[in-house]
Amino acid sequence: MSLNLFQTVKDAISHLNPHDIREEADRPLRVGLFANSERAYQQMEAYFAPASLSVNRREQVAQVIQRAAYAPGEAGPAYDIEIFSEELRPSKNGFTFYLNNPEHTVKDILKAHSSLGVGLARHLEPFQKPVADHIIRLVSKENALFSLATAIPDVVPFLSLPWAMGEFASDTAVLTANQIRMAFILAAASDREVGYREQKGEIATILLGAFGWRAIAR
Repeated sequence: MSLNLFQTVKDAISHLNPHDIREEADRPLRVGLFANSERAYQQMEAYFAPASLSVNRREQVAQVIQRAAYAPGEAGPAYDIEIFSEELRPSKNGFTFYLNNPEHTVKDILKAHSSLGVGLARHLEPFQKPVADHIIRLVSKENALFSLATAIPDVVPFLSLPWAMGEFASDTAVLTANQIRMAFILAAASDREVGYREQKGEIATILLGAFGWRAIAR
């Protein structure tokens, strides 16, 4: 049974492709900052690129965050996201930078551009924790719903006995693969290396946990 479970888990993991996650995280992003004063620009830049960042890291952030000259009605550079200081009226798809509550700005952006979440988190520190929390909640919910769905037959006594052990192996494989997928995404969002070799310690822990919990369940 252990060998069968190992092969099932291996097959499930083989469908994961960390390369796709790396590509999503490395996608070039352009965030335009709009303000009508040097002070306002500095306030936004201080939040998205705090002084605590290393010189190398600040150079990376500078490739994403750019000052945009505010000229209503004029065509300018295309930005993935436009952020406006509070004294300005944001564009139709722009966002207001709330000086006293910048986390609210981050929340608004992620709500409207969830597909850019991992990339934003990889490049800009204020997005890392909100994106990581969202990923953990999302994968936990997926695993919980999957576990619930596969456990429904157990509500009726003896209904699931003929297939219980075999299906349990499949359930373990799916949940384990989902946990490893989450590890890849969290690494990408935290600006760390992504991949089986790069995260062998984390993956080993997940696999040991899967086999350990299964042994306890048996």
